[in-house]
Amino acid sequence: MLLAMIVITQSQQPSASPDIFISYQWDKQREVTALYNKLTGLGYSCWLDVMQIGGGDSLYEKIDSGIRGCRVLLACITRRFALSPSCRSETFHRVEQ
Repeated sequence: MLLAMIVITQSQQPSASPDIFISYQWDKQREVTALYNKLTGLGYSCWLDVMQIGGGDSLYEKIDSGIRGCRVLLACITRRFALSPSCRSETFHRVEQ
């Protein structure tokens, strides 16, 4: 089962940042990539790790920048997401700002 939690926030970065930051646990990467494709097809700009992070990039800096710049954090919550310290950290990092 995949649940979603949406947090709408004030962006702290320039408007060039993606509107939606998608947070998920890797066991649902196929479904989340399909969601990313659907949202971008509808005209939304989205941040998804596999689309934004390349070789040589600092993983945590890229995630932090994506989270700080988004207007909406979309957390795709599964049991594994809830048990993952990294996933929870991404979500609460943005909520606490």
